[in-house]
Amino acid sequence: MVAPESKRGRIAKAHIGTMGWSYPFWVGDFYSAGVKPSGYLTEYSKSFNSVEVDNTFYRIPSTSTTKAWREQTPDGFLFGFKVNRRYHD
Repeated sequence: MVAPESKRGRIAKAHIGTMGWSYPFWVGDFYSAGVKPSGYLTEYSKSFNSVEVDNTFYRIPSTSTTKAWREQTPDGFLFGFKVNRRYHD
């Protein structure tokens, strides 16, 4: 599949991902057998270049948690965070 050109003639970049990565039932089908939960994000980022973070709806992650996520993913990987519920009307 060829990416469509933007209005300026550059190729548009698509970011593809899912709504999370912490799914033990993916082990064996998507994640390699034996992958521990601490390795899910690293494995996930080998197949996708973005992910939606759902748990931010319920609580804002600590700085150390978000830094750890960043360290487990390659440059250019995008995180889409849900707005925390306390900021909804």
